[in-house]
Amino acid sequence: NNQIKDRGAQLAAVVLTSVNLEVLDMGFNRLTIVGIKALMKSLAENRSLTTLTLSGNILDTNASKAVSYALAYNRTIRKLYVDHCSLSYAAQRHVAAGIVSNSNLALRVMSGFPLGAIAVTLGLPGAMEKWSNEQVLKFIRLMWDKHRHETDGAAGSSSSNNLSRTSNSRESSQHSMSTGVSTVSGIQTNGVRPQADSRQNGPSDPATVVAAAKKAFDALGDAGGILLLTEEPQRAISDSSPMVSSDAVMLERTPSGTIQVPTLADEQADNDDDSLSLSCHNSRHSLN
Repeated sequence: NNQIKDRGAQLAAVVLTSVNLEVLDMGFNRLTIVGIKALMKSLAENRSLTTLTLSGNILDTNASKAVSYALAYNRTIRKLYVDHCSLSYAAQRHVAAGIVSNSNLALRVMSGFPLGAIAVTLGLPGAMEKWSNEQVLKFIRLMWDKHRHETDGAAGSSSSNNLSRTSNSRESSQHSMSTGVSTVSGIQTNGVRPQADSRQNGPSDPATVVAAAKKAFDALGDAGGILLLTEEPQRAISDSSPMVSSDAVMLERTPSGTIQVPTLADEQADNDDDSLSLSCHNSRHSLN
């Protein structure tokens, strides 16, 4: 809430490329598409940030596309706050699309709009409309874990077939050597090819997202929403600037105009004054 505007967002984007920040609060800073784009471009590649607050900044359709891009690529953000951002229906769909398409999603908490209701419009199971944002996010992570497990299983089966073919190739090679003919195999000497990382970087295509969601939902059964218990409490939506951290330093202005840190002694004195006032009032009441 410092009114740093787009210039501040651009500087923050540069900092994200060189400093391992974990929390970034850009709330109520009058950011426009210029600052949002710069920030989201850095966020897409960032691997340290865990909490991002954009609350109080107007996110129109273009800005929400930039946010969607970052959310589709980022692997570390666990908490996202977009309260009071005047998100239209189209803007909400862009943000939701970025979240559900990220197969490496780390997001646990998101506030600003009901994610389940928007996810349903993207083709995900209708029951999600009544789920909390935490339930939806947990389902998305579970969905991609299941999809990755199935993909790795298929890759393992393919590897076994390759190993079988390698064994046959070895037998053929030994036979060829006995006849004086040498063969060259592209398989490593241990007979196993190194497996590629199945965790792709970037958004999955819509058909894959919908298919993965359907399989995961069918696997959960009718009690899917109950099984997806929330992991972290949702922060209440506030009309004011996001809360400062518990270790922040608070300052106050004295009657003389100087700035100082409130002390326990001051608070005790205030309490003593209140107690004295109350005591005097009760004494007068008794005399009457």
